[in-house]
Amino acid sequence: MRIPESREGRIGCVLSAAVIVAPFLALLYDPNAGLGVLLVALLTTSWLGWEASGRGPAELARRLRRVVVLNIALAVVALIVLIARLR
Repeated sequence: MRIPESREGRIGCVLSAAVIVAPFLALLYDPNAGLGVLLVALLTTSWLGWEASGRGPAELARRLRRVVVLNIALAVVALIVLIARLR
């Protein structure tokens, strides 16, 4: 993997890593916190992916939207599990 040369690219890499690592760190604290952070990370990634899908070629946009739908489905599962755990 190449390290981006621009400042925005490096910031994007750090934020991406934070989105990936944050649920696992929260899980060490409490499983409910881990599910909550995972839910927020999935929804944020879905929103950013949907926004980005309108800016690229049609084939890439189609694939990106499929991944967004998968992220939303995983977010719904995480929400259901979180609600079940909180009862």
